[in-house]
Amino acid sequence: VYRAKGNVTVTRENIIIRADEVIFRELEGEVIAQGNVFFTDGENTIEAERIEIQIDEKKGVIYNGKGEFPEKKKGYRAPIKYYVYGKRIEKYEEEAFTIEDGYLTTCRCDDVREAGWVFYIDRADLTVNGMAWIKGLWVYIRNRPVFYLPYGVLPVKIVRQTGFLTPTFAN
Repeated sequence: VYRAKGNVTVTRENIIIRADEVIFRELEGEVIAQGNVFFTDGENTIEAERIEIQIDEKKGVIYNGKGEFPEKKKGYRAPIKYYVYGKRIEKYEEEAFTIEDGYLTTCRCDDVREAGWVFYIDRADLTVNGMAWIKGLWVYIRNRPVFYLPYGVLPVKIVRQTGFLTPTFAN
């Protein structure tokens, strides 16, 4: 077990973790970082008060954190980025997450109230390319509530699917 305090940086392959305090349990492959935590794996970035990560298994828990996650789509010049905040975000499988008391948007802004649209979530259990089971979903547009769903099941597909298409109008 290694413990470091101060301006700590841990690097392993493409993973970089910076924090005020880090505990590394080498045999378990576990890192516990707290205090001004910054995490990146080359694609995703996370800032949080505390992170507990199983590095080899790519699982962990983020406390009072926000993350920036790019969606990879072929044919697009710039990837769409998702900005997620949660009091507790847990990645418990390769593509499965639990988000508690958080929000999701694609708008990059310092204050979430400035975002064009935001989903506020009391709790969501989701699997990428699967489904999301949501409790307490508010949809805000321009900082105004427009829709509330007490419970729901929604698809979380990042791979193109067949199904209902919304109509569009053009000249």
